[in-house]
Amino acid sequence: MSPAANTPDTLSEIFDKYRRAAICGDYTIDTQPISWFYLCALAGTTPENESLPEHKEQWKRLYDRVPKKYRDAVIFIENTMADRYKIDADCNDDELMLKTAQNFQEILKKVPNNGGENTIVRQEILNHLYSIYEQYSPGNQQIRFAILKQMVREIKHNDGSFDHNPLNITARRMEYFMRNMPIKERYALLLEIEKKTIDRTRYNYTYLKKLLSQEYEIEKNEQKQQERETNQQRYQQIRQTDLPSAQDNQTKIKLYKELLALIKDQEWGRTRKFNEKKTIYNHLIPLYQAEGMYEEAQKAKIERQRFIDASNASREAARIKGYKYKTKNER
Repeated sequence: MSPAANTPDTLSEIFDKYRRAAICGDYTIDTQPISWFYLCALAGTTPENESLPEHKEQWKRLYDRVPKKYRDAVIFIENTMADRYKIDADCNDDELMLKTAQNFQEILKKVPNNGGENTIVRQEILNHLYSIYEQYSPGNQQIRFAILKQMVREIKHNDGSFDHNPLNITARRMEYFMRNMPIKERYALLLEIEKKTIDRTRYNYTYLKKLLSQEYEIEKNEQKQQERETNQQRYQQIRQTDLPSAQDNQTKIKLYKELLALIKDQEWGRTRKFNEKKTIYNHLIPLYQAEGMYEEAQKAKIERQRFIDASNASREAARIKGYKYKTKNER
């Protein structure tokens, strides 16, 4: 490309190609980095007229010839990528990693999220960010999971070229490294990955969905049991501590109403639960009346009768089945 071809429109296209080459691995042609070709074009020259410096630091002699509109961006990208290559598995320079991550975020802001080549560049920037945070804080899954969600969310149109990267790679990263993230969030992301995948024969997520579903059922049962135990403890606390120390009717009303909601999690039979609710309404009715809450008192009387009837029906059903309830004298 000759310098005369460097119109404002083509310069913009050349810069976009330079940015992609520099950020997305900078593969070489005849041992020359691809970004070198585009940098020469931005500087108004050609690779044939320039000798390739041995070190990228020597590219600076071209920077002054790059139009000012793009010069700062080129230098910023070059410096950021130079720092990125310093971050390897043995890197323990936290300041360098955080600075590089922040710089990538700045570059990301300037790449439009409008599909095409820009989507590829944005995906690679996000991939750099994921790797940096994996090195910087391997135990912090939240920030990396947020990056994975962004990578998937930004794929608006997939022609199949994104099936493997980032979609399948994201699914694998989630499977292997995101076990501490909420199952619902992982499952939702997996469904989005599946929805955006074109080749569902090659990239089939049925097995992963099944694993997450099983994991979710286990977690849900554990949470349910924990909630039951917490509610049982709370019930005892109200009965033994909170109600005896309550100083006014409104506090007692609030506590009795809380007891009503907690009864379902007590390890009791149906008849005892009915009787317990009847007893609670026996306490609530005079409290409502004392506070002038006559409508609430009337509703409480209706509810009390409902549970008296339910208790009687439960006892009768048990009698028919052959169970015998002991009277007070038999206990």
